[in-house]
Amino acid sequence: MRHDKREMWRMGMGTTFFPQQYSGRITSHLMIIISDPQKNAAEIALVHLTSLQKDETADLSCTFKGGEHPAIYKPCYVKYDAAQIRSTVELTMLLDSGFLHVRELMPDEPLKRMQHGAILSDRTPIRIREILKEQGLA
Repeated sequence: MRHDKREMWRMGMGTTFFPQQYSGRITSHLMIIISDPQKNAAEIALVHLTSLQKDETADLSCTFKGGEHPAIYKPCYVKYDAAQIRSTVELTMLLDSGFLHVRELMPDEPLKRMQHGAILSDRTPIRIREILKEQGLA
């Protein structure tokens, strides 16, 4: 079940979406809001998932099997070193322009694993860790 873009900020934390590349193709990187936009709309922490390969550089702080979310169909991991901070204004603008495509909410258990992994990973940007700690999420 996909969500209407007007619902995005009502859902907030755990909202998932795919960004659309300029070529018009949907990327395979599911993005997830791991902080609470209601507590800090100016700094929203986002992470994305990437395929788990036999790669010695993969950060295994938080991994997923296929099927833990409708958009997760193969083994993957949270790429904490690529975590981003965006504002509600930025994300709303991207959503309204059609650049973001909202998907199903991330269930609580996997979302908590992502938040916990963000604290554990030495690759997570410091400000992302601070936001999660300030919000009591880690």
